[in-house]
Amino acid sequence: MRKYGKYCALAFFVAMLGILFTVQTSLAKETSVKPDQRKLELYVGEKRTLSFQGKKALKLKKQYQWDSQNKKVASISRDGVIWAKKPGRTKIAVSARKDNTKKTFIAVTVKKRPAGSEKTCDLAGVKKIGKSPMAESCVVLRSGDDVSAFLRGMKGKRYSKKMFRANFKKEALLVVTILRGIDEESSIESVKLLKNENGRLKGQIQVGLTALREVVREAACYENLVLRLPKADVAAAESFEVVYVHKPMKK
Repeated sequence: MRKYGKYCALAFFVAMLGILFTVQTSLAKETSVKPDQRKLELYVGEKRTLSFQGKKALKLKKQYQWDSQNKKVASISRDGVIWAKKPGRTKIAVSARKDNTKKTFIAVTVKKRPAGSEKTCDLAGVKKIGKSPMAESCVVLRSGDDVSAFLRGMKGKRYSKKMFRANFKKEALLVVTILRGIDEESSIESVKLLKNENGRLKGQIQVGLTALREVVREAACYENLVLRLPKADVAAAESFEVVYVHKPMKK
C-alpha cells in the first residue's frame, strides 16, 4: 500500500508538472507576438498605428502595453497610435501587461517634412495588383520594412514583394484603391502637390474616367494600383486623396 501511495503521489506530481509546462508554453506562445516593424521613419505631424504579427494579433494587442522614451519627439496613445511631434529619435518600449520585464523596442526617427511647392509629380510607373478594395484608399510605402508590414496586413491576397520592388533611397510607393466603370480601363491622369487651406501640401491623385456617372452611381469596379513616385515628393505631402475627373471618350 505504501508503494502504491508513493506511485500515486509520483504520478500526481508528474501530472502537475505537465499542466504547469503546458500553461507556461501557451503563455510563451501568446507573448511571442512581435511588432510588425522594429524601425519607423516618420515626419512631423504624421501618425502610425502600432500593429503586431501573428493570427492572434488583434486579441493579443489588448495584452500589451507600450511607452515612449521621449514623448516630446513621439508619443503613443493607449490604442497604439504613434504621433510624431518634433524632429529627433526615440524608442517605443513594448511589453506584456503581465510581465513588463521583457521588452521589445521600436526605434522611431522623426524628420522635418521637406519643403515643397505646388507641382505635378514625376510618375515613374503604375502597376495593377488586384481588384479587392483595401481598408485605406491610399497607403504610403517608404521602405522595405513598410512593404513587409503591408504584406502581413494583407494576408489572403495574392501579393508578393516582387510587386513592390523600388529603390527606396530615391523612390516611394503609393498603393491606392480606385473605382472604374465596368467596361473601361482606369487611367491615372496625374499626381499633383497642392496647398490646402492651411497652406500645407497635400497629394492629389487624379483618375480619369469616361464613365464618371456610372462610378458616381456606384455601378463600378475596384482596382488596386501601385504608383512609383520620387521620395521627396511623397515626403512633402501630409496626405493623399483620390479625385475623379471626367475624361472624354475616344471616338
